[in-house]
Amino acid sequence: MEREDFSYKGLFLFSLPSILSSLLEPLSATIDTALVGQVSTEWLGGMALAVTLLSSFTWMFNFLVHASTQSVASSIGSDTENVSESVKTALLVALFIGLGTTVFLWVAKPLLYQMVGVTPEIYAHTDTYFSIRVYGHCFTLLYTTLISLLRGLGRVNLGFIMVGLTTIINASITYLALFVFDWGLEGAAWGTTSSFTLGSIISFIILLRDKNIKGRFFKSKIKKEKWFRFGNNSINIFGRSFTLTTCFFLSTRFASTLGVQDLAAHQILLQVWLFCSFLLDGVAVTGTVLGAKYFSKGEKQKLRLIYKRLLILGALIGFAFTVVYAIGGEFIVSMFSNDNGVTSIIFSFWLMIVLSQFFNAIAFVYDGLLFGLEEFKYLRKHMMIGGALVFLPIAIFGQMNGSLAVIWAGMIILNIYRGLSGFARVKRVVYE
Repeated sequence: MEREDFSYKGLFLFSLPSILSSLLEPLSATIDTALVGQVSTEWLGGMALAVTLLSSFTWMFNFLVHASTQSVASSIGSDTENVSESVKTALLVALFIGLGTTVFLWVAKPLLYQMVGVTPEIYAHTDTYFSIRVYGHCFTLLYTTLISLLRGLGRVNLGFIMVGLTTIINASITYLALFVFDWGLEGAAWGTTSSFTLGSIISFIILLRDKNIKGRFFKSKIKKEKWFRFGNNSINIFGRSFTLTTCFFLSTRFASTLGVQDLAAHQILLQVWLFCSFLLDGVAVTGTVLGAKYFSKGEKQKLRLIYKRLLILGALIGFAFTVVYAIGGEFIVSMFSNDNGVTSIIFSFWLMIVLSQFFNAIAFVYDGLLFGLEEFKYLRKHMMIGGALVFLPIAIFGQMNGSLAVIWAGMIILNIYRGLSGFARVKRVVYE
């Protein structure tokens, strides 16, 4: 957005590459699952447990995504040396964490396999896929960090192109390995590992050629304050993400105590619920990138205009999901299950899910806006308050009374709380 087009159309077009990237990012796991599943159920089972372990460790460090985007975007308004310093800090942290977790994952393999319940029947398959993916785990973290840095620099189109390219590389190598060269599950693992490795190398080269970094990256020195600031932000983001994921985990755990059909209904609703977040994530990224840039410059008038319009865009997307889910509810649910017991549970409180989409959208966008304002401590604090005092009591009440609807009410009210707390903080920081 070099010409500063803050119209609704301009902001939407700026958000579009991030929206498409958010939809593509989960696709690599889906591709592996679909291709491997056509060859062997045992391979698929082994791969599923390996992916669960790897995804957990990737998620643990998702603070690299948000902290990197915010740090670089806020540096754009200052001198170019500061931009190079921010980029270098993020990449070194990602490299150190990547190398450390690679060693840990390799050494702790036996214990981790026990934790996820790897059985003797699929042990060899799990170990085959997991071991190869561990070799490239460092590149997985570097790749996600590099994409975040490109977004922070405002290069959202390039970020989308890189996500699309790595997805194509992964699909192509995995297909050839399985169906042409007959390399087995090892080939599928190398397909994913190769895609992240190549994606990291290409993204790094592109990053070094950026006008804000070119010729400065290797010369820039990182000040102690930069390390401390990035580390502090990362800890707060980790606390927020850990609390949110714990809420999702507990909701599934409580649903499992209600019966198989309730658990199945819960899993379907989670997919419906999360799909909206993929689209809103692109709008939230725009809030982070532009918010950090103009907040660091002190240009609050532009910031107010951007935030107002992004919230309206988010509300419109949330309203669109409300309409789609209201009209197409039966068709959407039928894509996941035709079990009458499961669908009857879902539709017993489907209206609540439909109406919640608007509040979800607002909450998701406010998260992105607060990321841009570097309000990571505030986000962590209120996510913990919401999780402990809003979600947990309601969810426990629902579990004790055998009601999946009440458990979901807890999740919805948590998002309403997130939206209200986000509104309060943005109003205070930006409008006062």
